[in-house]
Amino acid sequence: MTRLEKRYSEVKLLPQYFSEKDSKSYYELLEKEFQEEDSEFVSTNIFAPEGGLTVTPSTLINGDISYFSKQVNEDYREKLLESNAKPLALYYDRGLSLYDKTTDSASLNNAINAQLPMDSSSLILLYRLLASKALGPVMILVAVFFFGGNYILDFQKGQQLAFIYTQPLKRKRYYDHKYFSGLLNVVKVLIFILALVLIYGLFFDPRNTLQYPVLQYQGVVADPMQVTDYSDYYSWLTLGEYLLKTVVLVFAGALFVYSLVQMFSVRLRTRLSIYLASGAVILFFGLLLVFWPQLAGFNPFSYLLAPYVVTGELGVRYGFLGVNYAQGLVILIFSAAVLYLLGKALAVKSKV
Repeated sequence: MTRLEKRYSEVKLLPQYFSEKDSKSYYELLEKEFQEEDSEFVSTNIFAPEGGLTVTPSTLINGDISYFSKQVNEDYREKLLESNAKPLALYYDRGLSLYDKTTDSASLNNAINAQLPMDSSSLILLYRLLASKALGPVMILVAVFFFGGNYILDFQKGQQLAFIYTQPLKRKRYYDHKYFSGLLNVVKVLIFILALVLIYGLFFDPRNTLQYPVLQYQGVVADPMQVTDYSDYYSWLTLGEYLLKTVVLVFAGALFVYSLVQMFSVRLRTRLSIYLASGAVILFFGLLLVFWPQLAGFNPFSYLLAPYVVTGELGVRYGFLGVNYAQGLVILIFSAAVLYLLGKALAVKSKV
């Protein structure tokens, strides 16, 4: 058997290792093939989606990917081998990062998204949905839309508020009751949406998927094309850490938005007016973020895009420094507490 025939016979074992979930053999063979200069697997493998990576030297502003990306790529492959994650349908050669500026930013984003595992387990599906940056805000909007502002319902139904408002102590208890009953429903909706995603993948093996490495940016690199050590500018989260932190931050963001909506529902009498007022406040925080990015770390709006916060992408994409996961939790929960107390104070002073 010639060397070429031997190589191709080995490559044919990939589907077998994939189906048998033999992580060690699967990734070791990918690594071996990647090291071969004339290998057809230099930039991809047989399980990667076709046409996913559309970035070429001609579309890169610097004509090549950054040295930062090259270092991350090498480190990623090592982490993948160490993780013992189950065989995943992915690009073994990760290649790209946010520092690889292109003439078309959309093509870079699409290519980076294509580097995510194309697996069918619920954990990878949840990862892809959260990484798309859409799931978190959608979850918050859906939950708050249905259960935020429930304080106005009794105004609309005329349920003995005149009697309640003659007794300040009962006003406080009434506000607490409406606040926490609505919050419980918001949490139920968020859990239900997450459960749908997870249940979808129960028929697929999630073994060791939680060990898959996820890139986390640290600070901002001034010149990513420079040949130097960038190990201080990135780190790795396990998929389990990423999912836990992102979901917790989404729940904290929902608490903040819900508290804001609930506060306005004390004085305003229609859902439309409540949502418009809440939207105006969120827009105000968004404008503060644009015009005073140096205060991004203290702006609650910064933390509503939970995946960007957890992976450190806010700094690299937009230059919003000082934003981190732990600080985001504190600010969102503190802001929600302030809005809750303000809403209760308004409830005590309100007139029917």
